[in-house]
Amino acid sequence: MKISKKITLALCSAGLLASAAATAVVALPNEAFEVIYFSNPSKTNVVGGLEYYCGSRFYSWGERTSYRTRISYGPC
Repeated sequence: MKISKKITLALCSAGLLASAAATAVVALPNEAFEVIYFSNPSKTNVVGGLEYYCGSRFYSWGERTSYRTRISYGPC
């Protein structure tokens, strides 16, 4: 094998390994829930939200902050 073919083969192998390592499997939550995000600690102004209901997609809107309330609707 010529050197250029060996280098090409090595680079392709490294690329496949890197892409396989970067692929992550994310498990869906096992409960339905909602998160409400607020602009301040007193939680008087809603600025965003996130919802997940069993078997559906996540739905989010607005902004996420550290001031939040999480509501659980039970297991799926």
